[in-house]
Amino acid sequence: MKTRKTAGTSIEVFLARHLGPDAIITPVKPVVEGHTPQHYDGWFNPVPQILHQRQVKPALSDLKRRRTFYNHIPAARIQERIGAKAWRTYFKFCFERDPWDKVVSWYYYRLWQDPDMSFDEFVRTQELPSDFDLYSLHGSVAMDFVGSEDRSQRSAGH
Repeated sequence: MKTRKTAGTSIEVFLARHLGPDAIITPVKPVVEGHTPQHYDGWFNPVPQILHQRQVKPALSDLKRRRTFYNHIPAARIQERIGAKAWRTYFKFCFERDPWDKVVSWYYYRLWQDPDMSFDEFVRTQELPSDFDLYSLHGSVAMDFVGSEDRSQRSAGH
């Protein structure tokens, strides 16, 4: 699972170099030389998403655009699109960043939209980043492994 503001693009680009010809590899932005997206688009069955998640518009929008897999796709959609057997057999992992570091990073990322917004205003008025919905199903972690930064290993200068 590719979470936000956790070096997900770097991880994806690294792993993609080691995957086979049948692997699903989504595009990344900016485009990275040597990173070749494959098998991420096409037709899929929208019925599970419509029935289980009651998400008619998103399912039909993805179907119309042939957007089967994409960056930051939620676990529920992946599970529905690859099927229960594959979901059970795949090793599923993600990385989650320290919440404070993630908020600060998100603030700097969002500054391009409003360069005059103070950090205080950002925290009070903006939706703060959370990726739990990406790597959970029915309120529980759906990953086999959730990596996180070990803050005890950080030096005072970082």
